[in-house]
Amino acid sequence: MESFFSGRSSRFGKSSVKNRKISARRVEIPSNDSYPSLVLTLERDDFSSLRLRVRPGGDVILRMPRTLPESLGLDFVLCKRAWIVRKQRELAESGGPRACRDGVEIFERGERLTLRILDEGLPRHRIERRQGELLIRGGSMEERSLIRALQRYRRKKAEAFLPRRTEELHLFVCRILKDTLPMPELLLRELGSRWGTCARRREGSRERYRITLATSLMNLPPDLADYVILHELCHMRRMDHSQLFHALLERVCPGHADKRRALRRFRDCALP
Repeated sequence: MESFFSGRSSRFGKSSVKNRKISARRVEIPSNDSYPSLVLTLERDDFSSLRLRVRPGGDVILRMPRTLPESLGLDFVLCKRAWIVRKQRELAESGGPRACRDGVEIFERGERLTLRILDEGLPRHRIERRQGELLIRGGSMEERSLIRALQRYRRKKAEAFLPRRTEELHLFVCRILKDTLPMPELLLRELGSRWGTCARRREGSRERYRITLATSLMNLPPDLADYVILHELCHMRRMDHSQLFHALLERVCPGHADKRRALRRFRDCALP
């Protein structure tokens, strides 16, 4: 799960860097015997980690610290070319976001629900659950408007649950690993194909952490949502996916590899 920073802060504290400018420019990496040329967006910010992501359309974004030489960032991308190609292929084969239409199957906390869209002439959307269905009543029937209504509904659910659950799991991880890292700042966002990210920055001799969670975690069964949060909390100890990182994750989330595999079947369950 790649590290990434954007959005607004949760009740754990206002962001002290959200208004700092992020510089960006386009960079082309030449082709070689194994891969074609790659054009990516290189962004620089004040965090201390390298973060690589592939957007649903296939665009590649590298975000890196302002103080790190560009050559090191591009070397990192070269090492990740196989991963980039695999992600671009997976996104292309997924066919993109599903249409928001009456009768489509969606998930809430792992429970299958049937989406029902009812044109009742109401001025605003009203969303409610009823006997295995999620009803959107009234409001505009335009798909983009319906998607925004679902996103507002999901965000409200996420804001009521995820900050509290993250705090509980943070205390649990500190107890199991016997450390005292500070509570991270928490952001809740629409993250597309990702479930969560972690970023770190230095302020003098101190390190601060920010975890961003997808509001679509509310689609997942509780144990898989916990797995995502625990994954990001472990990144506060190891900002990589090394064997040491996975050993930490196994201590706080036994059987985490099985949960990672189970998570894949929910990748396309959320509407945009």
